Amino acid sequence: MIILDGRQMKDPGQTHAYLKKQMNLPFYYGCNLDALYDILTAVGEREEIYLFHGNRVLINMPEYGRNLIQVFKDAQEENANLRFWTNVGKEVL
Repeated sequence: MIILDGRQMKDPGQTHAYLKKQMNLPFYYGCNLDALYDILTAVGEREEIYLFHGNRVLINMPEYGRNLIQVFKDAQEENANLRFWTNVGKEVL
């Protein structure tokens, strides 16, 4: 299980550094949304990712935050081993 805190995601660069650390991503992680999608869709074992305070992601980075959350949701649709949960409602995405 991976716990993410949206309050720690203040800009794209800092967000990817935080994700790399919290998710134990490989050194070659490209620190962008395409690279995140590639990593998430390649997860080979069951993994659950929880994003708490997801509203802070949207406040800090409105467009990028929506795209980031959508990457997690899209990867979940592509990879049956991945489950993503957030407190951000569909109506704001």
